[in-house]
Order: sequence, then C-alpha cells, then structure tokens
Amino acid sequence: MSRPAEEQSDRMTNILEERIKSALEKKGKEATPQEMWLASFDLLKETVETMGAYTEECLKISCKYAPEQLGDLANPVRVCLNKISHSTNGNSWSDKGFFTLMLKAVCTPEAYTDQSIIDNIIVLCTVKSPKIRKRAIPVLRRIIIHEESSGTTGGSITFSKLVMTVEALSEVNLEHSGRVISILNQFMREITKYGMAESMLNIAVKLQRESKSVSVQAITFAEAILKSTPQELLSTHLEVVEDALSKGSDKEDEICILINYVSGVMRASAGVSLQMGCEFIVSETSAVEEGIKEIIKEHISKNKKITQAVYESLHNLLLSLKGRVSLFTKLIVVLAQYCYNEEDVRMNKSIELIIGNIGVDRFMWSVKEREFFYWLPMIKSAVHSSDIEVFIRRFMPEIEVEKRNEDSTQYEALWSCFPSFCRGMKDSNGVFSHFVRQLPFFLSNNSVTGYIAQGITILIEEAHRHIGADPETTTLKTNILKTFSIAVDLFERLVLKFKQTQAENERDALRSFTKVLDSAWQRKYYANIIDTAFVFSGEFFTGELKPEINRKENDVPAPEKVFIENAPLLEIVAHQYVKDTKFTEGVLRYVISTHLRTQKMGYKVLLALVQGGFCPRSLCDFFLDQRTDDVLFQCSRHLRLSVIYEILKRHNITEGVPLCRLVFEMARAVRTEGGRNRSVSFDIINEMAATYSPGVLDEVAKMIMAGIPGKPVDYQAGAVAILSSLFYQGREKVSIEVVEMAMGIIEDLSAENKYAVGKASIGFLSIVLIEMDQINKYLTRALVCLDRIIFHFKLKLSENLKLILRKIVEKKGPSVLTPPQTELIKQRSSAYKQEEEQRIVVDGDGKMRIKDQKFIKNNRQKRVKRS
Repeated sequence: MSRPAEEQSDRMTNILEERIKSALEKKGKEATPQEMWLASFDLLKETVETMGAYTEECLKISCKYAPEQLGDLANPVRVCLNKISHSTNGNSWSDKGFFTLMLKAVCTPEAYTDQSIIDNIIVLCTVKSPKIRKRAIPVLRRIIIHEESSGTTGGSITFSKLVMTVEALSEVNLEHSGRVISILNQFMREITKYGMAESMLNIAVKLQRESKSVSVQAITFAEAILKSTPQELLSTHLEVVEDALSKGSDKEDEICILINYVSGVMRASAGVSLQMGCEFIVSETSAVEEGIKEIIKEHISKNKKITQAVYESLHNLLLSLKGRVSLFTKLIVVLAQYCYNEEDVRMNKSIELIIGNIGVDRFMWSVKEREFFYWLPMIKSAVHSSDIEVFIRRFMPEIEVEKRNEDSTQYEALWSCFPSFCRGMKDSNGVFSHFVRQLPFFLSNNSVTGYIAQGITILIEEAHRHIGADPETTTLKTNILKTFSIAVDLFERLVLKFKQTQAENERDALRSFTKVLDSAWQRKYYANIIDTAFVFSGEFFTGELKPEINRKENDVPAPEKVFIENAPLLEIVAHQYVKDTKFTEGVLRYVISTHLRTQKMGYKVLLALVQGGFCPRSLCDFFLDQRTDDVLFQCSRHLRLSVIYEILKRHNITEGVPLCRLVFEMARAVRTEGGRNRSVSFDIINEMAATYSPGVLDEVAKMIMAGIPGKPVDYQAGAVAILSSLFYQGREKVSIEVVEMAMGIIEDLSAENKYAVGKASIGFLSIVLIEMDQINKYLTRALVCLDRIIFHFKLKLSENLKLILRKIVEKKGPSVLTPPQTELIKQRSSAYKQEEEQRIVVDGDGKMRIKDQKFIKNNRQKRVKRS
C-alpha cells in the first residue's frame, strides 16, 4: 500500500472510531475499551457479511480494543477472520492487526483443529522478525499440547510440520540461523519426546560448518540438546566442538560458551568411556585439546591475563574432567606456564586439581627445572594416593643437592611435600623399607624432622585404621607396620631430637611408634631408662614420701639427670606403667623434688599417668598434704592444678576438702607469674561452669568467695577474676542468692585502696550488669562501687571504668551516672591531649608557626618530639 493510501486508510479509521463512540453515547453507554471492542467487532462482522469497503479499517479498530482473552467471542472472531483470509487468498496474514487478533482467537478446540490457521501460524514462527515469532510460538505450543492430550493421532502433526519447515529452511537459507535456533529452543521438550534430537543436532552441525567463526546460536542449541539427552549423540556433539575450535574466536563471551559446552560433553562422555573401557576422546588423535590450547594461548596473548569469565569456564572444564585430566596435558602445560609467568594465583586451585588427578610424576615431566620450586606449594596441596617411588625418584635427588645447606628454604620446602605423599601411599616397587632406613640421616634440621615425623604418624595411623578394610591394600599396610616395627635406628634418632625440641609432630610420631615397634625391644629399652632413673638412696618402699628441704640447687644426682632427660619420652609411654609400683612411686618422689626441672618433669609424667588410669584415692591425700605445696615452684603450679583436677574428675569429687583445695589454688595461681598458671586456672573454671550442675556450681562459687576476706591482695584479685569467669560461663546456672553474696563482697572490697582488686571488680560488675542482665537490680549498688574505685584509681583504671560506664549508658542512658562518672566518661584519654598553645610558637619576626614533629619509637609507647 502506497503512503497516500495508508494516510487515507488512517483517516477513515479515525472517522469510524469516532462514529462508534458517538453511537455508544447515543445509546447511553460509556466508551470503555470493552464497549469499544464489542461495537467495533459487530461493525467488522457486518462489514465482512456485506462485503463492505471498510473491512481493513474496522479490523484495525477491533485489534486496537481487543482484550488478551476473547472468551466466548473467540470462535466468532476466528470465523470472521477466516472469511477475511479466504477473501484475500491468505494475503491478510501479512497484516499485523489481522494475525495479532487471530492469535488471540486460537484458544478453542475448534481453532486447534483448523489446519489453515495452523499452517499460517507455522509460517509466522519462521519469519525474520523476532517479535512476531515471540507472539506465534506460544500459540503453536498450545496447539501441540492439545494434539498430544487428544491422543487421536499418537503424536503431534503440527510439530512434525514445524520440524519439516525448519529443516527445509536450514537447507535453503542458513543466513538466518538465529531464527531457526530460537524456534527449536522453544520446543526442546517435544524434540526429546519425539526423538528428533539427532535431526535437530544435525541442523546445529550445518549452522556451525557454514559459520566463519564460533556460531553462538549453534553451540547454545547443541548444549541445550546435550542437557536434555545426556550421553547420546556424543559423536555429533564432538563434530560441533571440533569445528568450532578449529575456527576459533577472540571474543570472551564466545570462548566461555564454547568451553562450557566442551565441559558438558566431557561430563557426558565419562559414562560412555566407562562402558567402552577406553576414553571417548583420545588426546593423541582428537583436535579438541589442540583447539582449546590455541584459543587460550590467543586469549592470553591478547589480554595478557586470563579474564575472570574465561578462568571460571576453564575451572569448570577441569572439574568436568575429574580423573581424566591426562586427556588435556597440552592444555595443562599452557595453563601451568601461564601461572608461572604471570603469577596468577587464581589458577592455583585449578592447577592443584590438575596435579592431583594427572599425578605428580606425569605433571613434573612438563615442569622445567627452574620452575620446580615454584610448583612445590601446589604439589604439596594436591598430592594424594601417590607412589612413594615418585618422591624418591623426583624429590630425593633435589634434596641431596640442597642438603649441603640444610637451613635453606628450598631444602625445607622439598621435605614439606613428604607428608602429602604419605596420605594413601602406594609402594608398587617395594622401595619403602629401604627409604625408611635412610630417614635417620635427615633429622638434623628441626623443620625437616617435623615433616618426617608428620609423615610417620600418617603412615602408621592410616595403616592401623585401614589394615582390614580393603583386601587389596592389606599387604601394603602390613608391610608398612612391619617396616616401622624394626625401625629402631629411626626411633632412637627421633627420640634424641624430641628430647631437645619436644615438638608436637615428634610427640605424635613417637606415640604412633609405640603402637608398632617391637614390644620386646621396647620393654628392654624403657626398662633400662626406668632402672637408671628411679634409683634412690636408702629404703625405697617406706610408704611415706619426704621432700629433701635442705638439698642444694646444683645437687642433682645422676639418676635424676637421667629422669629429666627422658621425662618427655616417659610422658608418652606413662600409660603402660600405671601398675608399675617402682615407676609410679619414683614419679611421686620427683614431684616433691626441690629441684625445679626435676619437679616440673615429674608433674608432667604424673599427669600422663593419671590420664592413663593411675588414680588411687590416696593420691588426693597426697596433694592435700601441705608439704607438696611447700616445695612447689611457681612454674609448676599449672601442672599441679591440672593433676588435681584430673584426679577429682576421675573420682567424681564435687564437694568437700579436695574441691575446696583446688579452688583455693586456682585463685592463688591467677595472679602468679610463670608458666601457664593463669590460662590453666581459667580453663578449669570454665569447664566446671559447663559440666557441673547448678547446685554444685553454687557451692564452688561460695568456696571462691569464702577465701576472699582477709586474704592478700593477689589472692583476692585472683578469686574475683575466676568468680567473674564462673558467672559468665555459667550465667544460666548461678542462683540469685550467690550473686547477692558476691555483690556484697565486691561492695566491701571497693572501699579498700587495692589496685588489682579494683580492676578485677570492674570486670565482675560488667558481667553481672550486662552479661547476666541484672542491671535493674544491682545498678545503684554497682554505681557506688564504681565511685569508690574512681576515687582511688581514677587515672590508672580510667579506660576500664569508661568501658563499663559506656555500657551502662547504652542500657540506661547518661542520667543514671553520678557527677564523677559523668566527668570521667567525657574526659579524653591522656594519650590524645594536646594543647594548641603548646604546639604554636612565635618566631622572632612575629610569625606564628606550628612546631615540627616527629615520632620517636620506644619500648613503651610512641611519643612526639617537637623541635
């Protein structure tokens, strides 16, 4: 239609629309969209019946006001539009208003069987305009679903017609490939249901072959088919992949789409490879690896760095390969070289995955000599279930070279990989026993000793746990245990090192060694130590242990020196001698020794004995004896606390003198310097709060408070500190009566001029008011206590006081504070005070300037020096 004719038609449309509105107004009706639709459709029907001249204009008006749901008028509209179509020999389907209204009318069983309409809708689904296709495809889907539900034809004739139309379109013209793909993607369910996946995938193959680069439409459609029919048509999918890779791409989004598609193919091919017994994609003959490698190399050369999107796609590809990373060794080398050159840590986890799956030995063949140490951290993280022969063949030569400089970082880095090789270790060539005989010669470096000890622990513990779990590994596990059972030289060298360092790795290794080492040799070895260490002058079994109060500090007998030297080892094996009277009584003698190191080692071995089962009731009486406390060194106090608490737990003592004695010693130890006294005291009181019942916890709190009045300052401060911890950890169990008693004691203590007690009291008040949420009950009394502490220690405890005052203000507002408290909370810290008149000076010419400043560092704090 020419432009003048269109303008004439538009004018006539407007005239008709106004006349319809006028006619509605004459009838007393409002010109609503619904009324306009009904009136315009009546006019359209009348025009069609009478072969009127204004059919096109009436159709425009009807389309303008037609609702989305036609309801009962759907069939009359369809019949009317069919008459228009027949009168124009189908040319009216090219008119937007016509097919828009017709698509709305296709919602009834009669419409779903009208083949002329269906044929035209299929044509609309294949036109170039995506907007038209978007309107037509849902209607066609409704027709297909109706045909499936009717069950008369056993399928969908409409879908078959659509497939033939699409195939014909792909044969004639591939220029509009997006049009084809958009149609097919909408009907993926039907493609799968009716077995059309192969023919549709062939269309994707044709689209990709005709494309000059990666066809995003073809790859996307092929990936959708792959997801709907996994493990099928993989050969055809491989054709799409190879053709796309051979053409390549330099666009990030296309690379990501392609690599993700390859990942999907590799995941799907895993089951096929398992069924076939061989790899579906063979690295030597497939172009897949070569194509991905070239695309990644081109991407790196263009962008200098692998972009985040491409990195994520590569990581997904490596995850999809699982244990078949060996298929893409060339790609692995490219990625590894990129990581080394660019130091791109994002790829480290991916490389660890590669190393773990491809195997360390095979991976290291692609690593250049100068890059070896760069890969060690990732090798360390990735190694599992590897053959120990790989470590011996690839690592030991480097270790021998670096051994001349044992303190070097590279020497230690090489040995740090040893524990990783021990996890799930294999020994296909039987070289492990010979390797174990060489280990004693590498124990001079402390760090290396730790790595070797860690590996020994892993090997022995895994062999113990899994010796009967898998029949295939039973022989290997048995050989590992047998090798260590006769590794006497390694054990003795490890013991010697452990006596010097007492490191945890060596301790664990020796503890594992005692499980497998020859029992007869062990008995003889430890008997020699015990016979030498526990030799005392005079009668041995007197039944009473007496400390040697008058002994000189440097008077250390030879047996005692042997005990001190071997105590770390005896601590490990103490559980084996809980019934040996000579051993237990000898340890108790050393516990009351007046030599510091002897006593400390005695307590350590005794703690191991108690934990191993040596816990007679008389041991409580032993530690209640004042003489054991008189000879106690400060640095041994935390060990004594641990021993007493372990004894009480073993005998389930939750009352009486023993518990009171423990509470007394904990309160005393909190303020005692040396060792781990403070931390052990708090660990014990926290465990009590967690395990004791509410009644027992109240008794413990009363025991703590009973010793506070009249005691030295350090004891009072320590008692308040552990009482605070008890209330905090057991705030749900402590009774109000006990809290009331504690507040009374704190009130009395706050009146005294004692700094340590005042500091501990602030912490106690903070727990009661804030943590236990007793601020409403005890706020007034707490503020009085804080006023007293401010009076005595305003400067020394200002920060502690401000902290609790701020918490009170958050809960109750500033109005509850007293004037001294309000003044303190507003006061700035002395560290931030700086008077302007001190900083500003006047030069001789009358000009004012600020003094030059520089910071001088000292051990206490930073101070400002002004010139």
